Amino acid sequence: MVYQKMKITPDILKFFLSQTDLCYSNYTIHYSWWKTRFRVMEAFRQFIQSQNKTSIRVFDIGFGYGHNLFLMAKEFNSKDIRFFGIDINLDYVEYVKKRADYEGYSNIIEVCQGDIQELAERFSPATFDFIVCSEVIEHLQDPRKAILDCSRLLAPGGWVVITTPNARNAISKLAGSLRLKRKQCEASGPIK
Repeated sequence: MVYQKMKITPDILKFFLSQTDLCYSNYTIHYSWWKTRFRVMEAFRQFIQSQNKTSIRVFDIGFGYGHNLFLMAKEFNSKDIRFFGIDINLDYVEYVKKRADYEGYSNIIEVCQGDIQELAERFSPATFDFIVCSEVIEHLQDPRKAILDCSRLLAPGGWVVITTPNARNAISKLAGSLRLKRKQCEASGPIK
């Protein structure tokens, strides 16, 4: 069998979406989620390898369901690493606390509810060695202040990892040319 590189046209994408129960935004959210987690973990691995410290403090800003916290905690559970997180949504905070208890990470994962724009008031300078702000900065009213707060909270030699969605990826561009809306939706049927 011979495989040829196929150019994805708007008609092909419309056909694909009409034949599946996938929704454009669910696909891109899932793909973006996996890709982002992979990049955050790669950065964290590189950071760990570059450190001589005996203990490390990690801070996840806007942690959501805590995916980054739990991935890092599972992979580096044997090291002296403490994980902290802040999120504005109380439901996420409660979920992560319960999950940390259930999975046995409550001794190394600590989360709280709070506004990311008030980081300066909540934490002392140079508190964290590794800061993650994944898929959050684009939602803030003052992203510049959040970035400055991150640099203030960062200990000497620490790393900050900031990720945002890529609106220029091929699927986003093609969907944009079809005028598909980028919104989270249920996988209840194809986009028409």
